[in-house]
Amino acid sequence: MELIKKILFVICGFAMTALSADCNRCEPDPCTCPPEPPCCDVPTAPTMAAYNKGANIDVCGSWDFYVTGTFLYWQPRQEQMDVALTSFGVPPNNITGIGRLYDFSFDWKPAFKVGLGYSWDNDNWETYLQYTRINTTMTTTVNPNLVAGETLAGTWYAAQLANLTQVSDKWSLDFNMFDLEFSRPYYNGTCLTFRFHYGLKAGWIDQNLDQTVSNVSNNVNSSLKSDSWLIGPRTGFYSNWQIGEGFRFFGNVAGALFYQKFSSVQFRETFLSNDTQQYQAFDYSAKILNASLETLLGVGWGTYFDRNNWHFDLFVGYESQLFLDQNQMRYLREASIGTDISKAGNLNLHGLNVTAQFDF
Repeated sequence: MELIKKILFVICGFAMTALSADCNRCEPDPCTCPPEPPCCDVPTAPTMAAYNKGANIDVCGSWDFYVTGTFLYWQPRQEQMDVALTSFGVPPNNITGIGRLYDFSFDWKPAFKVGLGYSWDNDNWETYLQYTRINTTMTTTVNPNLVAGETLAGTWYAAQLANLTQVSDKWSLDFNMFDLEFSRPYYNGTCLTFRFHYGLKAGWIDQNLDQTVSNVSNNVNSSLKSDSWLIGPRTGFYSNWQIGEGFRFFGNVAGALFYQKFSSVQFRETFLSNDTQQYQAFDYSAKILNASLETLLGVGWGTYFDRNNWHFDLFVGYESQLFLDQNQMRYLREASIGTDISKAGNLNLHGLNVTAQFDF
């Protein structure tokens, strides 16, 4: 009898071991198995609110103002400013088909910016107003050595004068722009700072162009002008990568969408026989939704001094500003002779930017 009990005990032990092995294989039946632990934790929300540390310049006992002054050495360039063309008559019917187009020669000119900013106590916000001024005049003269069968023509005047020997253009640009910014500089990490800004762009752009075409005995003058003002929202950001000892690399981008009114666009051409009377006179005005784009890249350096009561910053960079559809003079001129172009040419201002900033 004892032997039978021992045999049954061994058989039950093997059965329990088999059932335990089945559970370890996590089969749902006949055992109920515990769930496997997750491979990783589910991301959770932070227990404390995150805050990007302000990156404002903060001098001791300050009035919280800063001023900027910028020297610009820019080249204003505008599309569709070609001055003259030379061409040959192609036999047998002398249809003009071979020639060369002469573009305006754009010069480099000095200009400036000035700005005033204020740092608010409320959450490190700043307000900044900047004024940009470019007032320049430049000329281009085309007087090629013509060969037999080659003719010269101006691109802004009607055919009152034949056998031209010279074409001269004088272009004047009066560019005045205000940029108002509201922003909060902050650190993104320990070496990179950002400053997104929102605000307004407003100003005016006036242009004048005079062309004189000449042969050996006569001159004919044409004059054009375009006066406009604009206003609209502007936004962008500044970025600074601090590399140590006060030095940094920076990259700035901004764009604006604005209402622009070309209040007076004119074309005038005098009579060859009487320059007090108009041979042609056309006027035009337009109200358009327009845009601009700005970029600035470079390197800068800044430091506190006098026991941190003042701060000085200096940077040098390359800047470019693009204003769309500004050459309404060419648009009017082409439309007046029945060769309407699809859009007015863009105005681009680019070159050196040297800016000093003083915080007090």
